[in-house]
Amino acid sequence: MIVTIERNGKTAELKMPCSEMTMIKAQEKCNVYDITDTAFHVVDIEACFPETRRLIGGVYDLDHLNLLARVADGLCVGEDDQYQAGVYIGNVNDLPGMINTMMNHSRFSIAKPDMTLKQIGEDHYMNVHGGYPMGSISDEEFEKMGEDLLKTEGYDTPYGKAFINESPEQTFFDGKHIPAYYDKPNMVFGVFLQANGAEEFLQLPEPNSAITKAMKRLGVSDASECTIQCDYINSVTDSLTKYLDNCADRNIFDLNRLSAALILMSEDDENKFYRALDFVQHRMNIDTVEMLADIAQHNSDFVFGPGCDDEYDYGHYLIEDSGRYDYDENLADYYDYAGLGADTARMEHGLFICGDYVGIAEDSELNELLGLNGQGMGGME
Repeated sequence: MIVTIERNGKTAELKMPCSEMTMIKAQEKCNVYDITDTAFHVVDIEACFPETRRLIGGVYDLDHLNLLARVADGLCVGEDDQYQAGVYIGNVNDLPGMINTMMNHSRFSIAKPDMTLKQIGEDHYMNVHGGYPMGSISDEEFEKMGEDLLKTEGYDTPYGKAFINESPEQTFFDGKHIPAYYDKPNMVFGVFLQANGAEEFLQLPEPNSAITKAMKRLGVSDASECTIQCDYINSVTDSLTKYLDNCADRNIFDLNRLSAALILMSEDDENKFYRALDFVQHRMNIDTVEMLADIAQHNSDFVFGPGCDDEYDYGHYLIEDSGRYDYDENLADYYDYAGLGADTARMEHGLFICGDYVGIAEDSELNELLGLNGQGMGGME
C-alpha cells in the first residue's frame, strides 16, 4: 500500500511494507530526525483493500502501518475476502482492529453463488481445522458440511455470505508492541525483547534503529534493562546453542551484530567459525554474546585447515590446497609437510580440533585480544 504521511507542514510518500532506511528517509523529508519519533498524520492511502482508507486523517506509528502492510502482503488467495468480510461485519475502523482481523481471517467462512457445496464445505473445514490428510474426507462429506453450514445464520456481505466460526478471536496486536510475525526470508534469530511486562518481536539481523524503536515502545533506554527470549534459531546456527546457553550477558545489540556477521557467511565460513569458537573456548570461557559477535566479525582473521588431524596433514594442506604456496608435484617427495605444518601452527597458535586445524593469522588483532602476544591468556576486551 502507498501511504502519504505529514508532519511539520511537510509530506512524504511511503510504499509499504518498506525497509527501515526507507522509513527514516521519509521521516527526514518531514523534518523529523529522531528515528524513534514515528507518529505521523496520514493524509492518503492507496491500497488493494478500500477499507484501509478509513485510517485517513488519523495519527499512526509508522511501524504499525508497516505491520498492517506486511500482514496484508502475507494473505493468500481467498483470505482477502475473509478479511474484508470480517471488517464489514465488525465495522472495523481502527488500525489494531484491521491487523487483528487479518490475523483472524480463518474465523470467517465465505460462501459465494458460484461455489459448489463441496467447495464451501472444504473451505469451511480448512478454516476450522487448518488441514486434513489427503483422501481422509470424501466429496460427499464435504458437500454435507457445506449444506449444513448454509443452514446456519450468516451475514450478507459484498464478498459473499459470511459465517463466523466457533474459534475465539485471538489478539495478535495490542495496539503498541510489534508481535511475532515471520516474513523475512533471510534471518538468523527470531527473538522477543522483553521489559516492563511487555515484549517486542525482532527478526535478526535488523538495523539498530529497529531495536532502538522497540526499546522505546518497551519504555527503556538501555539494552541492559531488557531480557531476550529466543523464539527461533536458524538451523545453520544450531551449533551456537551450547555457547548461547552459556552466555549470561545477552545484549540485543551484540546479538544483532552476531546475526549480521552470520548472515554473510558461506558454508565454508560457517565451518571455520564454529571451529574458531572451539579454538577460543580452549583458551577462555566464552560467556557473553559480545565475545561471540567479536569472533564472528573477526572470522576472516582465523586460519582454517579442514580435515587436518596433525602437523603433516596441515603441511600437506598448506602446500597443495591452501593457495599460500606454489605447489610443484615433481617436488612432492621432497616437501617436509610435517615440518612446515608444525612451524606454521606454532606461529599461528594453532590447534587441531575434531579433525580440523584452526589458528590465527600473525597480523591479526585477535592475537592481542586473546592474549597471544606474549602477554599470557588475557580475555577479549
